[in-house]
Amino acid sequence: GCMNSPLYSTRVTKIIMVINGSGGVEIAAPYHEEGSTEIRYKKISAQLKRGMVFVVPPGYPLVLLASENETLETLNLEFFAKGNNKHLLGGRNNILKFLPKEAKELAFGTTIEEVDAVLNSQHLDFFMKGPSQLKRPYAAAF
Repeated sequence: GCMNSPLYSTRVTKIIMVINGSGGVEIAAPYHEEGSTEIRYKKISAQLKRGMVFVVPPGYPLVLLASENETLETLNLEFFAKGNNKHLLGGRNNILKFLPKEAKELAFGTTIEEVDAVLNSQHLDFFMKGPSQLKRPYAAAF
């Protein structure tokens, strides 16, 4: 029932193989609408089970979620490029905490107090409780 913090790598291609257990993956896939320069994201979700392999291109935020009461073991191969940066999008040291207050309010559509309360309530860094273990009614990580 746990998950990793949503992670964004700027220049890494990942190949992930499920070694044991089951769970899910959520990926935010960036795309441009025709005639627009704005980057939008589409959520891609899939159930994972032993033996499955998938590829995550650079610039695609990723979350792995273990099934409830089960361990999800994966083998992650990462192909690095010079200048890669990894950014956590959740957890105690997530990059969102360092955005200016105006950017937080615009991005999340609520007050800075509410955004900071949520961001500062995260006490773990990388591995954390998954959506099914939280007391809040979230159905997904993204």
